[in-house]
Amino acid sequence: MSIHTRYTRLAIGVLAIASILLSAPAASEERLVIADGRGDWGGLAPYLHIPRGPGYVYTSFVFDTLLWKDETGKLSPALAQAWHHDDSGLCYRFTMREDATWHDGRVLGVDDVVFTIAYMQQHPYRFVDLGPIESARRLSERDAEICMHKPYAPFLTTIAASLPILPKHIYHKVEQPDRFRTSEAMIGSGPYRVDIYNRAQGRYRLLRNDNYYGGSPRYKAIHIAKMQPDAALVALQKGEVDVMAVSHDRVPQFIEAGVALQRQLSNHPYRLVFNHGGSFRETALRQALAYAIDRQALLDVVYPDRAIVAAVGYFQGDAATPDLAPYAYAPKKAAALLQAQGWERQTNGRWHTEDAPVTLSLIASPKARLLAEAVAAQLHTFGIEITLRLEQGPQLSQRLKKHNFDL
Repeated sequence: MSIHTRYTRLAIGVLAIASILLSAPAASEERLVIADGRGDWGGLAPYLHIPRGPGYVYTSFVFDTLLWKDETGKLSPALAQAWHHDDSGLCYRFTMREDATWHDGRVLGVDDVVFTIAYMQQHPYRFVDLGPIESARRLSERDAEICMHKPYAPFLTTIAASLPILPKHIYHKVEQPDRFRTSEAMIGSGPYRVDIYNRAQGRYRLLRNDNYYGGSPRYKAIHIAKMQPDAALVALQKGEVDVMAVSHDRVPQFIEAGVALQRQLSNHPYRLVFNHGGSFRETALRQALAYAIDRQALLDVVYPDRAIVAAVGYFQGDAATPDLAPYAYAPKKAAALLQAQGWERQTNGRWHTEDAPVTLSLIASPKARLLAEAVAAQLHTFGIEITLRLEQGPQLSQRLKKHNFDL
């Protein structure tokens, strides 16, 4: 979810919700069918895919990065077959493969890498922060050098293994990549190429890239089809669907149906967002609410055994920032911060400002209803009344744009 700069994504209420991956006993290598409740995640290109859900993952079938991770989580070669950094730790040298090509047959090389860095610095890609990079240059026909402003330890994971490389011969003439929606926009170098994308039907067909440098991909085709959970379950049992994701609340239904489940973190945690233009202009007030909410208790009530408390900040897992300390549940500290800002607690436990009781508006999607209700209940216990409104996507977006909310 893209948040206006006047908002804060605070990690205090962040939950990494466990998503469940289901698969049929044995998928035919002729095709892999993925049932998707939404279907349309945008064009499978860096600037076109929807910035939530599996959009980035689907796009990674089409666009490759310099490095990738193997099944153990270890960095492995992708478009770059070798890499090392200099003694200063500022510059990384990548030796490119000689056999990598674009889906249109053009050779992929060093110039594409240097171009991608410069282009994405000018046209930021929301999934990869290139702020740490000072320069990117061609050293030789096969070698590129990328240098940082200062040592940046996560570089290999958060940039080299995350940044999709763009074809210079296509994108060099594109001034507005988010409006570049022709089939050329989806020409990548990955193991699959886009054959069909039907936005209205929520349907994709990806065909195997027979010239893929990494060897022949396992499936001849990957089909991604919009399908509601109940219909997908029936199709899964018939062998018509191979893989699908299931929300935590439907887990008992699928277990009862005898489907094998695999748990996996969604990497899309819930976040509590503050409106800086409203009641939370002061950092201390935002921090107070951070200390007033017990995140583990939220999990125990709403997602027992199906979620973990997420890391502080936007990125999760290996990309998380380890030196950011989480906000512990500390209601006394929260109260002290509020009192320092002029808030007063009445004998009934309610917080007041300027002789008026504090009531905050909390908006959320219907999907997050149980979590929102649990947050509201905790804040009520702490002495802050909450008015909860559940809004569908378009209405929720409008309220965000108009800053018509507190939380």
